[in-house]
Amino acid sequence: MITRTLALTSVVLAGGVCATVQAQCEDEYVAGTALVVLTDQFAPPAGAAVLGANLPFPLNPFPPCVNGGPAILFDASTFGQGQPDLTNQTMDVSKTFNTDTGRWEISIVARTVDGAPFLQGANLTIPLFTGGTVQADENPGARFVIDFGNGYEQPTFPVDGASGVGEIAGVIPQDEVIVDYYYRGNGIDNGKNGEVGNAPVVIREDGSMTFAWGFQIADAQVFNECGVTVKFFPTVAPVICTCTTDLDGNCEVNGADLAILLGQWATAGDADVDGSGSVDGADLALLLGEWNTCGESYLVADDELGTLPPQGACCYLDAGVTEKCVQSSKSYCESLPNHHWEEGARCYVYPFSCPSLGD
Repeated sequence: MITRTLALTSVVLAGGVCATVQAQCEDEYVAGTALVVLTDQFAPPAGAAVLGANLPFPLNPFPPCVNGGPAILFDASTFGQGQPDLTNQTMDVSKTFNTDTGRWEISIVARTVDGAPFLQGANLTIPLFTGGTVQADENPGARFVIDFGNGYEQPTFPVDGASGVGEIAGVIPQDEVIVDYYYRGNGIDNGKNGEVGNAPVVIREDGSMTFAWGFQIADAQVFNECGVTVKFFPTVAPVICTCTTDLDGNCEVNGADLAILLGQWATAGDADVDGSGSVDGADLALLLGEWNTCGESYLVADDELGTLPPQGACCYLDAGVTEKCVQSSKSYCESLPNHHWEEGARCYVYPFSCPSLGD
């Protein structure tokens, strides 16, 4: 996401309407419409023909901006030839966080400027990536797609969706994503709310998301407006606390932990942090030694959205100097410098201790 102030620009729209634009965008995106061939609902397409697209570029008179209103799409074949040609299509993207459900809601709406069907007079030939072509109206796997963020990663365009919706990269499974969709115009009015299990959401390393949704070719030859709202929980990196006497797991060592320890005195409870077999003065000394000093925690950005359980203890040299230990999976530990991972171990809990980590 790049924030930029757009220069004052005038362009002529369909119907001779002159538009003058000067705005500032805080969350730009790449998006468009396309004909694609799908061999499987969740697999990359086997072929694609981009119909209209918009992306950030200098002096763009219709900058694609989240929560910025409709932006006209350009003829994808004319990018790189100076000012690209306009199409008859617009796209409008909004982003809100629903505090009641705890989900992000990204709405993507495409329309035609004059109300004509999206595919009226369109070339329905779709090039296949392996060579050859198919006709969209003759192939059962063909769809009219609104692609937000360039999630299909067409090499002609950058990948950029809605920013700030996740802390770590990965794919949110389709059974955790709720989709509302509709399509209407020229005698069609259809859709469904609360669809689950039909489309994943991709969270990229920069915390942005991409998404695509397809419609039947026969319907897109009639309707002039379509939209989808995708709802999902933000990805959050798990917090791993390193204090062994943080008995209630809130990343603080305080009176609550002391109460737990005293309640387990002379027993083999969880407060037996030194592994001696009984909660005693040694454990109390460890707790007092960590009193109010457990403020440091670690965001473990594991693969697969950080949902892998912390399967062991990972020792590593932070900045090549300071020895630290975090609970993590083996794959995450192996990404750290000068590391040592032990399955099933807990940091700083007897009998485990980090070995000497050399250069």
